[in-house]
Amino acid sequence: FPSHDTVLANNTERERITMNKKTIVAETILETLAEYRPNRGMPEGHMYAELCRLISLDVFQSIIRELEAAGYVESKFHYVTATAKGREWAAARAPIAAS
Repeated sequence: FPSHDTVLANNTERERITMNKKTIVAETILETLAEYRPNRGMPEGHMYAELCRLISLDVFQSIIRELEAAGYVESKFHYVTATAKGREWAAARAPIAAS
């Protein structure tokens, strides 16, 4: 994923905010799928129901398509699961537990 600060110079402020929000939502979706539902996945509709106050359906669907195209998730019959690549990404970002 691009960093939150990675934005094309010619984007408007609204486009920058939208891109940052999309990145945050995409990371949250991937972390949720990888950490809390690693081999079970989740229906797209249930995910969107939780996010509909933050993003439009079009934005949500584009996030899922982008995650799938990048190989982080797999979507079949509107059911999304994290791939091995997605689980590895989430594991690399997970905080180290105190011993």
